[in-house]
Amino acid sequence: MSMMNSTGTDHVMKRFSTELTSCNEKLDSVLFSEPKKILIYGRAASGKTNFILNVIKCSISKARETHDLYRTLFVYISTEGPNYIERAEQLGLLDSENVLYAEALDTLHLISLISTLIRTSLISRVAMIAIDSINFHYRVEASSIDETKRFVTLLTLLDVISSNGIWVLASAQIREAVNNIDDLTHIEPSGFQYLEPWADVIARIEVLHQHRILIVEKPKHLEIPFSIVKEGIAWH
Repeated sequence: MSMMNSTGTDHVMKRFSTELTSCNEKLDSVLFSEPKKILIYGRAASGKTNFILNVIKCSISKARETHDLYRTLFVYISTEGPNYIERAEQLGLLDSENVLYAEALDTLHLISLISTLIRTSLISRVAMIAIDSINFHYRVEASSIDETKRFVTLLTLLDVISSNGIWVLASAQIREAVNNIDDLTHIEPSGFQYLEPWADVIARIEVLHQHRILIVEKPKHLEIPFSIVKEGIAWH
């Protein structure tokens, strides 16, 4: 189901009641107790897109059980082209009436897509907006002052959405940074100086040999190993 532009009148956002789930109760208690802005980061191919799609799949299944499926709508916006399509199809999500897909060409386009959504009646059905990845264009154009301003505008817009009862789940690309205290390098999301205070929950995905671990860093430490399987994510 593709996202289409609309010239509809403004609609007041309504607080949403559908529960989200990752199919892991322990993780859900941190991520989905109430609408939050959630940031997931990690190296390329670590499992960020799989995690986002798994949340969508699990939440749709839960809504079906509680007879709340009609009111459950997820918005998935890719900033990295159509890379998500094959996996979404494998999970049975590509043609789902409960998921809107869009591809943002740059940060301005991303802001426009979200602003258009807010002005439509669909917003009252939206449980979560997922952006994969939120800092892709900021990373590419980080030397531009104008791009930094656009990035901050995007985060402010998502603040408003979250405060109105809609979850925001965003993946982030990483860069190597140097610790000023010990000069050791570590990875962090590009634009972390803006993303760190913005996000209510921050988690990273580590890949150790053939094992993956989701490590929640904020608001409290939590580690949960998982595997990527045909049906989505298997928690261990």
